[in-house]
Amino acid sequence: MLSRLWLVFLLVALAVLAGLQYQWIGQVSVAERQRLEAGLRDSSTRFAQDLSEEILRPVVRTFDMRDGAPQDAGPILSRYEQWTLSAPYTHLLRTLYFVRPESDDGVELLRVDPQKQEFEPVQWPQELAELKDALTRELQPPERPRQDGPPSRGRPYGGGEDPPRGGRGGPGSRRARVEGMLAVLIPIDRPRGRGPGPGPDFGGRTREGWLLAELDDGTITKEILPELAARRFPVVGDQDYRVAVVAMSGEPHTIFTTGGAWTDADLETPDHAVDLDRAFDLLEYQGRFGFRGFGARGGPPATDAAAAPRRGGPPGGPRFTFFGQNWRLMVKHQAGSLESAVQQLRRRDLAISFGILVVLGISAGTAVVSGQRARTLGKLQMEFAAGVSHELRTPLTVIQSAAHNLRAGVVHDKEGIAEYATIVQSEARRLSDMVEHVMTYAETQSGRKRYDIAPIDAVDVVERAVRHTELILRDSNVTLNRSFDPELPPVMADASALTQCLQNLLSNAVKYGQQNGIVEVDVDVQFDRNARKVRIAVTDRGDGVPEADIPHLFEAFHRGSNATTHTPGNGLGLHLVRKIMEAQHGTVTYARANEGGACFTLTIPAADSFFL
Repeated sequence: MLSRLWLVFLLVALAVLAGLQYQWIGQVSVAERQRLEAGLRDSSTRFAQDLSEEILRPVVRTFDMRDGAPQDAGPILSRYEQWTLSAPYTHLLRTLYFVRPESDDGVELLRVDPQKQEFEPVQWPQELAELKDALTRELQPPERPRQDGPPSRGRPYGGGEDPPRGGRGGPGSRRARVEGMLAVLIPIDRPRGRGPGPGPDFGGRTREGWLLAELDDGTITKEILPELAARRFPVVGDQDYRVAVVAMSGEPHTIFTTGGAWTDADLETPDHAVDLDRAFDLLEYQGRFGFRGFGARGGPPATDAAAAPRRGGPPGGPRFTFFGQNWRLMVKHQAGSLESAVQQLRRRDLAISFGILVVLGISAGTAVVSGQRARTLGKLQMEFAAGVSHELRTPLTVIQSAAHNLRAGVVHDKEGIAEYATIVQSEARRLSDMVEHVMTYAETQSGRKRYDIAPIDAVDVVERAVRHTELILRDSNVTLNRSFDPELPPVMADASALTQCLQNLLSNAVKYGQQNGIVEVDVDVQFDRNARKVRIAVTDRGDGVPEADIPHLFEAFHRGSNATTHTPGNGLGLHLVRKIMEAQHGTVTYARANEGGACFTLTIPAADSFFL
């Protein structure tokens, strides 16, 4: 009863613990999703920063000309040579153009030819037509001052407008677009008072031209993007992402991917996306060699003029413009989405936690069952001790009484003395059998028992077992019937051990095989040629084994419910038979006989020499 109550309490405790773990893992999953989202945003922002600096920093740092437009190609070629020696990606720069103001308020496009060491006038390509118009407007005189505010200075690309961007613009704005080209536009200014200049005034500086650096998209997609993807999106634990850079101009198409091709559904449902052109717009050039990115938290830079001067404003740094193709960074988890990844982690954590609970439950249940079995075993051992004590006391009492009568001279004639000697011999054999059983059990349990397995004659074993049980058979007036297969082969067994097994079966048949006061036992030895085994069956005509005792028939210390207090035995006989047969690669089985009695069958392998 106490064990059942403890088991119920354990199940209730495990159920409560499982509920708490389920709730806790749900909260952990929410925190895990927030962590993954924050890490993804941070990695995407840093990817955009790194990409903008890998592209813009070397170009602007190398070709930033603060002393005005050059008269020939020499200064630009000198900087180009510096680029080829120091730039991390020398193939990033495809072509250099010098945009020079003309006398008729127009702009001229000159290509820098490193081979000829000179400027080469070229026609404006169709994709730069809108940029040409924007630069021409910038050179126009400034607008008149408005009455309701301070005078407007000559702002580039149309009064008061932002610099041209790659294909973006809000309502009412006019922004230059560059189709099919990646380029960086760097103004060339001269400080006022350091020489004449044809251009308008920009914060104390005179605009004298622009450098237009055309970039190689192959270098970006094949060298820069793979390196940045490996740097900012490494596979670490549960952070395994697919990265794509998509050109959004016209029909969206991927220009770089990792982790397999992106489908239309992937492009529509990324876990996170960053407009890379917008990231380049937010990048500010400060000083001669430094950039300021998105700030410590990854957001856009401050818009306060005192905190973050606009490009082209104060002379802290020249204005530059990146013309991209509306590139967008898209990131998606390899599991399909962040939600799927979090769900996988949640299922894994649930499986692990509930697995641990199952192990705890099994362990606790095993402990309860083991305790119950230990109590049952203790009870059986107590019953065994009581039974052995009773079994020992009976023959000892008989032997002691016989010895006392002989010594006291109660018996004088030779016939009486012989009868007493027979009694002492029978009881001594009974004691010897009990001691032998106990010692054999101890040896089989400890593994010290060794068997000499060799080819032996099964008929000899049966005859020896009958001789050893002759007194029991004679005293019980047993009718023993024996039948043997005429073609019996030798069997592989230990002769003494197999004899002991047969003795135990014969003793049990005598003890439990009575039918109307008559005991009849059959010993049948047959050879199964197909299985190459010999079967020795011992059958009685008794009532058989009760159904409730069959599952425990071969357990140690178990005695059948049909055994009385006067039935000799200690509950080890059949257990030892099974152990001995298993050690000899044989078996023992029980079946109910056709006449209703018990039939125990020993199965022993036949000797291989018989089949040669």
